[in-house]
Amino acid sequence: MIDRLARPGRTVIGLDRSPGELGEARARGRGPLVRGDAFYLPFADGSLDAVVSALGLAVVANRPRLLAEVARVLRPGGVFAALTPSLRPVSVEELRLVGRLANQLRFPPHLPGVTEFKAKPALAAAGLTKAEDKRARYYYEVRTQEDARILLEGLRGTVDDARAAGAVETLVSWAGGEALRVPMPMRRIIAIK
Repeated sequence: MIDRLARPGRTVIGLDRSPGELGEARARGRGPLVRGDAFYLPFADGSLDAVVSALGLAVVANRPRLLAEVARVLRPGGVFAALTPSLRPVSVEELRLVGRLANQLRFPPHLPGVTEFKAKPALAAAGLTKAEDKRARYYYEVRTQEDARILLEGLRGTVDDARAAGAVETLVSWAGGEALRVPMPMRRIIAIK
């Protein structure tokens, strides 16, 4: 994401609490990077023009604390932009595919926080004003074992290696040498301080 946001005259700082994720970003030549926690952002009050979160709203259990911290570091007029998973929009056929995958894994994909939430009151409670809340459907294409492994690592479920290996093989067989399009419904939220 750092690459997509970078522009001449703009400083983009990547933040993660995981040393492994930061190491991966460094290996890809990204930076500057900061190790920090979303509940205690290592930036001064009102010091940032924008905060961008890719999936952060979905992986924290205390969303109000995260939003309050985002509001604290944003300057007046600053922008918060977030991309977070959604339960919709998906078609009936896509629900069947996801159901078959959950059955194969013997767990439904899940995230620590509540996936669907009312953005306007949640943002307002933190001092942010909702400017946009749109849903879109993206797809992750599985063709190879590596594609399937990456998808399954992101689903946060079983740590049973045999079950995960079986699911990788199942996904590749469902693909049948073509691209198996797994739906990834997302929600784009933009707010202003």
